[in-house]
Amino acid sequence: RLPVQVVDRIVASAGGIPLFVEEVGRSVLESGMLVSGADSWDLVSPLLDLEIPGTLQGSLLARLDGLGPAKSVAQLAAVIGRTFTFDLLVTVSGMEPALVGRLLDRVVGSGLILHDGAPREGEYSFKHALVQDVAYESLLRRNRRTIHERVARVLEDRLDTGGSTSAELVAHHFEAADLPHDAAVHYQLAATMAAERSGHREAASFLRQGIELARQLPDSVEGRELEVEMQLALGASIATTSYADPELGAAYGRARELCEQLQDDVRVGQALGGLSVYYINRGEIALGAELAERTLTIAADYDDELLQVLGSVQLGLARSFQGRARETFALAERAIATYHPDRHHILGRQYGTDQGVAAHVLAGWSRLVLGELDAGIGHLEDALALADRLGQPFNRVYALFFLASGHGERGESTQALALAEEARILADEQGFAFWSGLSGVWESSERIISLGETERLDAVIQAVFAAAATGNLGGSSNVLGQVAEAALIAGDPTLTQGILDTALAVSADTGQPWWDATLLRLQAELHATAAEDGEPTDLEDPEHPWGKAADASRRALAAAEAMGYPVHGARAAATHARLLARVGRADEARELLAGWHARCPEGHDTPVLVDVRAQLDELGAPTG
Repeated sequence: RLPVQVVDRIVASAGGIPLFVEEVGRSVLESGMLVSGADSWDLVSPLLDLEIPGTLQGSLLARLDGLGPAKSVAQLAAVIGRTFTFDLLVTVSGMEPALVGRLLDRVVGSGLILHDGAPREGEYSFKHALVQDVAYESLLRRNRRTIHERVARVLEDRLDTGGSTSAELVAHHFEAADLPHDAAVHYQLAATMAAERSGHREAASFLRQGIELARQLPDSVEGRELEVEMQLALGASIATTSYADPELGAAYGRARELCEQLQDDVRVGQALGGLSVYYINRGEIALGAELAERTLTIAADYDDELLQVLGSVQLGLARSFQGRARETFALAERAIATYHPDRHHILGRQYGTDQGVAAHVLAGWSRLVLGELDAGIGHLEDALALADRLGQPFNRVYALFFLASGHGERGESTQALALAEEARILADEQGFAFWSGLSGVWESSERIISLGETERLDAVIQAVFAAAATGNLGGSSNVLGQVAEAALIAGDPTLTQGILDTALAVSADTGQPWWDATLLRLQAELHATAAEDGEPTDLEDPEHPWGKAADASRRALAAAEAMGYPVHGARAAATHARLLARVGRADEARELLAGWHARCPEGHDTPVLVDVRAQLDELGAPTG
């Protein structure tokens, strides 16, 4: 058997002509590009090395030579492409339309070029790719470059005036004309246009091509200036799949290096902001915070609003993961006050996520964990509204996910499930792997937690594997906490314990304790579940499941106290109060639970606090 890509190449080259199939196939087998395996051929060198078989080349050259003066039209057309229009051919040729028409008719009459429809209208196309290749190769190299430049200039004018052509096609012709600056500029434009229609992988490919060309420019300053912009845009395109991809770090690192060479401090700040995104999401929280602080220093030195927004959001993200929610909210407020969509939309093109949307998310989540459950969800709704105004699917997925998880934090499973499902479907459609995985975790886990669909546990695990494959560690203890809760409810204590151990280790190793109170509460509930069938015993016995549960819930309360998370504290208090009540210490349980419930400033009608209040009521009036 032949490799699939070899078969595809033969089919494409042969164009349905049996003789061509035989000749191209023979050429492949005789080329040394294939080696014989047990029951198939294996490709050992690039297909780009495949040459047109000499017998075919000679035959097609003879047919082209037989066209006389019309051969030049076929050669011009071959430079334009496999398909072309009459008006473009006329413009590039510089000849009278009537003469071009007569010569083109001669080529069509020979069968080498096909055309259906009214004369001079619609598209013409070479009958086979090999015909175009032979016509193209029959031109001298310098003549090909000249024609490519003419084609590029014509298409560039059409692009500038809104004509139906593409920037990448213009770039291709400039590149073939050996004009790297013009080619790089148009690959950059093609990338921008692709990103606007959510073609982020396509955009990244164009940017890589443009970067290679920018490095060829003899004027190093001009080349560096151009490469900086493309490296920043490349980072943003990669970020739609993973904020922790090493190529993203390399792109922002190269941008920083170039900006330092150019002595452009403001753009050094932009590159530092990108590196902050990368390192925070890799789990190097302290380094990411340091880079964000340096971004803010440059912002202050140059009174630069863009850097002020960027640095505030990234430092706020780091502080959030470090459990410093009040600082996070202050930074998010500063970013929101400074941000304006018209002036700062470029941040989305350079860092993947619109920083205004991100600022509202940070404000929302910091207020949620600070117990402001109503104000927090309001900010998350504002984030989604802004994302919708911007009209970019990536920002909508981002905002939908955090609004879903925010409703989950309030105990509103129905809303969390619906929003997570919507986010996952859109992320799947757009190829946003990281957000598809995270949204899948919340969607499937909420089905277990709220609907009792325990058979969904495998789906939860698959989704978290998909998210983990992107390498993102920033905030991961929150994600693992959601998985652990689903596993606990699904009745898999071994999996639950393994996930909790992993989450707490990640929290300690990466310096992001923000979710420790929840993880420790779940650990307490796991131990308490293991002790349900036994007799209540002293909660201070470290060897007994009751003692282990009490120790974990006390540590959860200490973590919530240290970070000022009243709702997390109230939920940990509920767990500890149940343990206290089991050993006859109801008054102590009531006092603990009432104290934490009273510290929650708002959202008392949300399910999470309604449950705490119900447990408090069950404990009854104090005795004695």
